[in-house]
Amino acid sequence: MASVDIEITGAKEFAQKMEQLDHSMQRHVRGNLQRLGEDIQATSRRMCPVRTGRLRDSIYSKIEDWAVKVGASAPYARFIEFGTRYIRPFYFLTEALHLHLPRLRQLLTWAIEAAIKEAR
Repeated sequence: MASVDIEITGAKEFAQKMEQLDHSMQRHVRGNLQRLGEDIQATSRRMCPVRTGRLRDSIYSKIEDWAVKVGASAPYARFIEFGTRYIRPFYFLTEALHLHLPRLRQLLTWAIEAAIKEAR
């Protein structure tokens, strides 16, 4: 299984602020995170190399707590993503994530501002 983790400074504080929001605002933020994850998943699927389609079909996204998780469950996914001494890396997950980082930053900024307004 391959996955790419990006630590965001203040993620713990973000999760605490999100828990303070009312339920409709939480659903809205989670919905935006879900759509972002699905878009990263779709971009990863377009970028990954395809021989049989197994790797492409194993790419997933899910929401856990206030985190978007995107990865590939094919047993050889990490070798394709990060390479070996015989295979050059093919950063289909990493690149897809980097393409969507500006949108993630925008979503986080909006959600934090909403949480602050709600807490007042």
